[in-house]
Amino acid sequence: MRKEYRKILIRSIIIISLIFAAAIIQTAPRLLPELFGGRVFLLIPVVVSICMFQSVFSGAAAGILAGAVWDISAGTPDGFLALLFGAAGFGIAFLSQKYIKNNIKTALLFSAAASLVFIASRIFFNLFYFNFTDTVYFFLSVYWPSFILTMAVSPFVYWFIRRILKEN
Repeated sequence: MRKEYRKILIRSIIIISLIFAAAIIQTAPRLLPELFGGRVFLLIPVVVSICMFQSVFSGAAAGILAGAVWDISAGTPDGFLALLFGAAGFGIAFLSQKYIKNNIKTALLFSAAASLVFIASRIFFNLFYFNFTDTVYFFLSVYWPSFILTMAVSPFVYWFIRRILKEN
């Protein structure tokens, strides 16, 4: 029994460390390249990849932690991203356990879906909350390049997290 708890503790520490490392890398200025006005949303593929190897409860917890860290680092501590990522983590973990095969294709599909939901929610939030009028320009100049960069990084993140979590 003790070895089992130790393994769970080590796995939890690894997951928390991965989330915080991804948040630090994502929010650090000029650490990741900014191409065409877009930056990599590194927490999205990290959460997707982690949740594909976790139980439903652990996936939701990892999503809530990543969303809360992103909320705090973005300066909007309203909890919206924690709810969004928690729901995504729950859904991804549930689908990965019950219905969908865990491979790179499904990781890319989940990353694309999570990125598009995140972008749509941000555009909706900016449009109706801040009455931001240049939504199409903002989407094409910031969010579309960020989506492309996030999708380009997603296979490498999945491979890295798969290697780490399969060993532990």
